[in-house]
Amino acid sequence: AGPCRFRYLSLPARRCMHGQPCIAMFLTRWGSWLSLTPLLLRSLASNRFIDFYLLSDRHPSPSAPLPDNVHFYHLPLNSFVDRLRCVLGMNLANLVVGARFA
Repeated sequence: AGPCRFRYLSLPARRCMHGQPCIAMFLTRWGSWLSLTPLLLRSLASNRFIDFYLLSDRHPSPSAPLPDNVHFYHLPLNSFVDRLRCVLGMNLANLVVGARFA
């Protein structure tokens, strides 16, 4: 296997709004977002000291803008698994996604 040839997420340089240290959290979901997603987004918005990065194959709120501290990155599940395999250097044969092996 050759070197990883994936374009990694390019996150824009951001200044901490409230000084150091900055806090960032990654949330991942593939497939449809749940009906409670608007509540989740309001909850994330209320934690303005934290930047949330949503990695998913579907936008959580296509008809409404995301809060300023919530950032969406389109990432299909197969691409995510391929990146994990590449970066970790493992086959990840035991990674179970949706009751199936990815």
